[in-house]
Amino acid sequence: PSVAAVIDFCNVKPDTSHVAIGDTVTYHVTISVPSATLAGANARFSVPISAGFLELQSGTVTAVTGVTSSNSALQTGEAGILKTTSGSQYTDTVTFDLGDLQSTGGGSIKIDVVALVVDDSNNVNTVTIQPATAALYATAYGQPFTSSIGPLTIAEPILELVTTINPNAGLEGGQTVTLCTTGQ
Repeated sequence: PSVAAVIDFCNVKPDTSHVAIGDTVTYHVTISVPSATLAGANARFSVPISAGFLELQSGTVTAVTGVTSSNSALQTGEAGILKTTSGSQYTDTVTFDLGDLQSTGGGSIKIDVVALVVDDSNNVNTVTIQPATAALYATAYGQPFTSSIGPLTIAEPILELVTTINPNAGLEGGQTVTLCTTGQ
């Protein structure tokens, strides 16, 4: 068996690993199941709770190909169970009970996990969010099969404010216009 994870940046330039508060990040996880039976399989996806914070929003099975399971719920659309395991206020883990898996020709299970870059005082410009981890556990194997993806870097968005002053607004020579903006 093996686990592979890739990342898809939503609301972010696709050629960078920089994210800003409010951005969503989608992780695509593929679990490859060999021509064998894997008893007691489960999948777990975790984001680290460290200097920078992501909060998991959802985890969904997007495809099951060439694999049968003792868990009748394992099908496209199955939602994972979101958990807070680190003692943090943010949801950092999603798990899936895959049941006993059987594949005769090498199959796969695909899962999408969506995370949000949260508005937290620790999420400041240049802070690194450590890699996320996808893991496959099975009763017959002592250690999980894992894949890490990341890291991400927090970047402050570049804001551009454009305004036009109406020359017919009654301003006279020597007067100035002051524009004030507020935000959070």
